[in-house]
Amino acid sequence: MRSLAWRALAECEIVGLHTNVEFLQRIVRSEPFSSDELDTGLIERHHDALFVPSPVSRTKALGAALLTREGGEAHGHSPWDALSHWRMTGGYSQDLN
Repeated sequence: MRSLAWRALAECEIVGLHTNVEFLQRIVRSEPFSSDELDTGLIERHHDALFVPSPVSRTKALGAALLTREGGEAHGHSPWDALSHWRMTGGYSQDLN
């Protein structure tokens, strides 16, 4: 059952939404799961192993660095609230060197 669950989770691909697939993969790979020591206290007992901090993606890190360098600040979730350099017509350009 463990290998079937692991294969199903490894093949799971959901784009655009935040899911708990990685958390489920850590549960399936855990020693208590493989030795059938499952109960309602499993997550609490193995909290540190199951809740590892996720690394920041390279794209997000580079985007944050660029925003910091350019002094831009987004004030909301709307593109109309975004950076002052943004132009709907694409008429703005800047050399980043």
